[in-house]
Amino acid sequence: MPLNRQAVVMARLGVPIERSVLADWMVRTGALIAPVVDHMAKRLMSESSRLYVDETTAPVLDPGRGKTKTGYLWAVLRDDRGWNGPAPPGVVFHYRPGRKGEYADEILDGFSGTIQVDAYGGYSHLTKPVRKGGKPLQLAFCWAHGRRKLIAAKPKKGSPIVDEALLRIAALYKIEDAIRGTDPDHRRAVRQELSRPLVDEFFAWLAAQAARVSRKCDLGEAMAYMLRRQDGFRCQGLTRRHWRHGPLPSLAMATSTSIPTWSRTPSAARP
Repeated sequence: MPLNRQAVVMARLGVPIERSVLADWMVRTGALIAPVVDHMAKRLMSESSRLYVDETTAPVLDPGRGKTKTGYLWAVLRDDRGWNGPAPPGVVFHYRPGRKGEYADEILDGFSGTIQVDAYGGYSHLTKPVRKGGKPLQLAFCWAHGRRKLIAAKPKKGSPIVDEALLRIAALYKIEDAIRGTDPDHRRAVRQELSRPLVDEFFAWLAAQAARVSRKCDLGEAMAYMLRRQDGFRCQGLTRRHWRHGPLPSLAMATSTSIPTWSRTPSAARP
């Protein structure tokens, strides 16, 4: 709840506290907890070979203009519970004023491995050999995003192409359901034996269907979205979340599922 609303509620309950006092408490608390958050962020980077990264808008006060501006919370999450991984789950939210790729550089500096993202172009440069913050990263794209685009592009009168695509993706989900929670070697072996041929067939089929549809229509754009990014969709051997789950959990969801959650701002921006 925003501090101004908290001040109103507390005053109504007979405990009047100025918003400026509440803001001062928040600043002091943030300064005290900052070392813990920094340590948690470093551990996520140094002790993980795969991370989920997503960014979402957040309204930020813009003094003097009488309105808010748009900032971004970049979430960096590790949650290996789906396959009984030994590392504890955790998520750190990094605040940045925008969504530029340079912020991804800052946040992921020093990390090497795989990141699951939503195919936003701000991460693509991290795969290049010239990356300065570490070795080139491997991008794994979320199948739920591609599936969602196909559903959104489905005409009201229906589409056999979309229906067939969803059935093919559902077959992959079914395999993931069967191996969820098993050891990594077993999951990889099953994916190589069962999932990989289905993925190859899916993209070959999708390319054939895309040739029949105008690239300018919604369905053509949805298919092109997946075809252009198929290397990321083909990235396997990680966790079930790469196949089935959608965006990273929100702050409230992360808290409700017992994932330790912290918010982090650049040290230069702290008081």
